[in-house]
Amino acid sequence: MCHAPVAQLDRASDFGSEGRGFKSLLAHKKTAQADFRVTNKCGRMAKIWPSKNPNRNFPENFLFGSAISPFQVEGNLDQSRRSDWDERLNQPEQNIIQPGEHQLNWWNEAEAKADLQTISQLGLNAQRLGFEWARIMPEKGSISQEAIGRYRKLVDYLHEQGLTPMVTLNHFVLPAWAAAEGGWESYSTQAAFRHYAECIADRFGDVPYWITINEPTHTAGLGYLSGTWPPGKKNILRALNVLHRLVNAHNVAFEAIKRTIPEAQVGAANTLVWLKPQRPDNFFDRNITKVMNHFYSTRFMDRTKDTSDFIGLNFYTGYYLKFNARNGRVSAKPNNLGIVSVTDTPLGEIVVPKVPYSDICWPIVPDFFLDALTRLHQTFKKPIIITENGIADRDDQFRSLYLLSHIVALHEAMVRGVDIKGYFHWSTIDNLEWLEGFRYKFGLIAYNPQTQERTLRRSAALYREIAGSNSIRVNTLAEKYLPPEQQAFLADFLSKL
Repeated sequence: MCHAPVAQLDRASDFGSEGRGFKSLLAHKKTAQADFRVTNKCGRMAKIWPSKNPNRNFPENFLFGSAISPFQVEGNLDQSRRSDWDERLNQPEQNIIQPGEHQLNWWNEAEAKADLQTISQLGLNAQRLGFEWARIMPEKGSISQEAIGRYRKLVDYLHEQGLTPMVTLNHFVLPAWAAAEGGWESYSTQAAFRHYAECIADRFGDVPYWITINEPTHTAGLGYLSGTWPPGKKNILRALNVLHRLVNAHNVAFEAIKRTIPEAQVGAANTLVWLKPQRPDNFFDRNITKVMNHFYSTRFMDRTKDTSDFIGLNFYTGYYLKFNARNGRVSAKPNNLGIVSVTDTPLGEIVVPKVPYSDICWPIVPDFFLDALTRLHQTFKKPIIITENGIADRDDQFRSLYLLSHIVALHEAMVRGVDIKGYFHWSTIDNLEWLEGFRYKFGLIAYNPQTQERTLRRSAALYREIAGSNSIRVNTLAEKYLPPEQQAFLADFLSKL
């Protein structure tokens, strides 16, 4: 993945055709300068989407929301939460929290409610949040009524604000006692997770949407293959075993929730780094792409399709893949956010689309999003909820483009017959991005960790116009929120629909 030199690029103008790898992307600095402006005969900017119907409406019950995870926003000021990630966070050599920085403190009820009230003013009708297993079961077999009560108040507040709750049971973090017993490699963790799911379902029958496990392939890949996340193992067989255990954990949690709340909609949030063949007509490109999409993205979906009411998708980016027989080894090389890079695909060479990209160097590819939604619908025939979609963009330079282009792609998928129930933008507020601390900014609400000041980003106003009207007025929004070069990028995408 791309590292520090990227900050020197002119990201708004340096995009054109695809280039091979990030080295190629860096080498093209200042050489593309493509002017994508589309003008009419009078020399003014033409309509972004010269369609008979550039305004698109969503179903009345469509969910528009934002998403957070408990560990990333709750803080741990009193050190009452004891988890595997707290142990990692507290290691001095990690330098995750920088001097002078303050974590968010959503464990404080007033702070959480203030941020959620801000979000509710965007016209959203849903909110994804999580319960922290380590808080609810601080010791094996015990239940913290204080933690239950705190989450009860939070869910009640969401209802008061008109926000339909979607609750995640596990977002990477394990209680310290579960980690000490072997974590997800241990059968006892699966049994404890079932007990945890039963206890939560008994007390939160008013929650209509549930995520059992967030991004299980990341838990297996980063914790047991690359070793960058807890518990820091590096063994492919252990990683595959953990993925199998996570399938079982999802299944027992699904059954526990459905037994208590039969009408609940339950699924998992699957990470999706979508790959497309670099040469669509090439047999080898097509087949290596198919294999790697299964390995990286759809394997867990396939094994849990019978115990999922919907498929939850966390989509951020995608790449082209080209067959290369010289890439023969299996390895897991993380990028600077700790995410396993697809450049390590055996028999495959990554080809990076030359498009605008995020602060983490993830390309903005709404066409990949559309392709993924269409193909997953064809494969699984299940409703889909976008449980995460967003961009690391400190200066809010590309978030409006990202939001508009991906919601347009989502709606186009719906027009083509894909059953999509909702969209949750990641994230509600800038938060602790795991090992990277506050370096990357995903929030609709900007958070300054030095001053603790909150500010709604301008891109949040665009999201408010979409969610508030339950529609996309493409030309109006593009002309209002996007500079000319981004309007042209969007127009190029739309012309291919």
